[in-house]
Amino acid sequence: MGISATAGAKAFSHTFSLAFTFAILTNLSQYLAWKAQTRRGTHWQRYGPAWLTLIAVPLLLADQVRHCLQDSDIWTGPSSRMYRPDCYPVTGLHGFLCLSLTGWVFSILCTYLGFVLLVVAVFWSSSLLKKLRHAWAQIRSHT
Repeated sequence: MGISATAGAKAFSHTFSLAFTFAILTNLSQYLAWKAQTRRGTHWQRYGPAWLTLIAVPLLLADQVRHCLQDSDIWTGPSSRMYRPDCYPVTGLHGFLCLSLTGWVFSILCTYLGFVLLVVAVFWSSSLLKKLRHAWAQIRSHT
């Protein structure tokens, strides 16, 4: 039992997802740049988290842009396919084995690298490691 969506519904969902993600990530980048004004240190120490999010934004949006370009027939043909045409099924772990070069670059490399940069930027901006070290030291001092 499967559910299929029309081409128009897929195009709408891909475009909406791209716009929503773009808005959230650029707002996060602006917030981290604004917050950097209160930090001390070198340019990199102050603005590093904002720079990392600015690098992460296009990486995280790359696959969604690829979907939108395919939906609007701008990027067509074999080079735009996420999966190799002769590889089935493309579900579960086997789906990784069926990825084309485009699939690996856009879905794996760009997306995962973008998330790593985003997580590092948020942890850095919030001084999470410093706070965890302080909490751990307090816990250790009470035992």
